[in-house]
Amino acid sequence: MDINAYLKRIGLDKPEVLDKESLDRIIRAHQCSIPFEDLECNYLKKRVYIDQESLFDKIIKRNRGGYCFELNTLFKDFLVELGFDAYSVFCRVKSMERPVMHRGTFVRFEDGLYFADVGFGGPMPFGCVKLEDGLKQDISGETFWFEKEDDYWWGLFRINESGEKESTLYMTTQPQQDIEFEAMNFYCCTNPEGRFVTITLVNLRTPDGYYSITERTFTAKKGSEKTEKEITTDEEFRDYLKKYFNISL
Repeated sequence: MDINAYLKRIGLDKPEVLDKESLDRIIRAHQCSIPFEDLECNYLKKRVYIDQESLFDKIIKRNRGGYCFELNTLFKDFLVELGFDAYSVFCRVKSMERPVMHRGTFVRFEDGLYFADVGFGGPMPFGCVKLEDGLKQDISGETFWFEKEDDYWWGLFRINESGEKESTLYMTTQPQQDIEFEAMNFYCCTNPEGRFVTITLVNLRTPDGYYSITERTFTAKKGSEKTEKEITTDEEFRDYLKKYFNISL
């Protein structure tokens, strides 16, 4: 992997020290530089490939984004190349009754495991979260914490904008190899009734808010202010992709 090209893509220099603070900087820069998007299988009607060569070409060389099986795959490889002790895990989205359909990352430091995610389309922490039962942590102004469900599963929770407790993900800590995610990715990008095939989703975090497109509704949030606009033509849709997400199709 071309580490310098990846660092340039997210606007950072190579970290001198591999600690929690440098990991937080990488996560924040990543979320503000590389969008979550399903345009490959939704808009372009193409299959998504998650080998490192394909992902690096798409995300780094062609300034695209992706969903979890793309972003968190390349992100984990990037962290390992930098020298972090990082590995991938299975995650469930919110309900424990749903199947495993998300790929997350744990990074091991001397004081324990930290969860790092740059590929979740829902509310994801703007930094890493320590895996410790019940420890509430301020992550860039938001509160996240883990709760141990049983011998295998952990739940990641947060305080939402209404001040209520909200579950986001459930996960195991068992390391998984890249091959374990191939079937899940194939299902997500080819299932004709699946979310990523049927709904256009593009999200990019900003330091004080976010930009998003859901179907043909563009939303911009800055601080407490939120504006929405309907996108009426394909030309306008592509203009929004370029202007706000730096995506050229």
